[in-house]
Parts: sequence; C-alpha cells; structure tokens
Amino acid sequence: MNKINDKTLSPELSINHWKKSLQWWDLLGSPLRPDIQDLDFLKQELLPRLKSQSSQMSKRVVLLGVTPEIATLPWAEDTEIVAIDNSETMISQVWPAKQVSKGKALCGDWRKLPFSDNSCDVVVGDGCFT
Repeated sequence: MNKINDKTLSPELSINHWKKSLQWWDLLGSPLRPDIQDLDFLKQELLPRLKSQSSQMSKRVVLLGVTPEIATLPWAEDTEIVAIDNSETMISQVWPAKQVSKGKALCGDWRKLPFSDNSCDVVVGDGCFT
C-alpha cells in the first residue's frame, strides 16, 4: 500500500493515477516538466561537468521519470541513461527509446532504485527543479 498524507491508497488507485496522467502529459509545463531555462541549466552546468570526467569508464545517468526533454539532451557518447518510472504506460507511451541509443527505461520505485551504492554519476528528474 502507498501512504500519502496518512491515507492509504490501494496499488490499483496509484496505477490508475499514472494511466490517467498520460492523457494530460502533453499539456504539462513547468514546474512538472522542465522548461527551457531548466534544460539550458543542464546543458551549461551538468553536461560539461559530466563530460569532463574520465572517459575510461562509461557514465550512468539515472532519470527519475521518462521525461523526453531530459532523456534526449546531448549526453556524451559514453553516457548510459537509465530512466525509472512506476508506470508501464508512461514508459511505453512517453519514453523516447529510438532517440536514446544508450538508454533504457525500467518500471520501478524511485525509493528502491536497482543500483548499488556509488554506481551512478548523476540522478535527475522531471519535477525536480522546483
């Protein structure tokens, strides 16, 4: 069961929420989806720092959600993007798989990421810029 404000939600209610969110996904803007200033910040501050790291090892970026605007940034070629979303519907309908050559989207819980400690270089997500 999921708890929000001390009220228990059934897993079915939570899943239905995310299925419905797909209906209005294209209508969302800032702060729930990154706007041009957010993307410019990532391009100017995050990408150069990540690219400056040693290229001997690939880099892993964890994306909380399947936000196409973040997934399709001009990441370095040695960067793997792993998106985590709790909705198979959002993954199948929103994740830009064809545009993210070194990426994948997994259905999962942000609170229980499937990575060992210190195995990711960056964690970023939609709605995280507020």
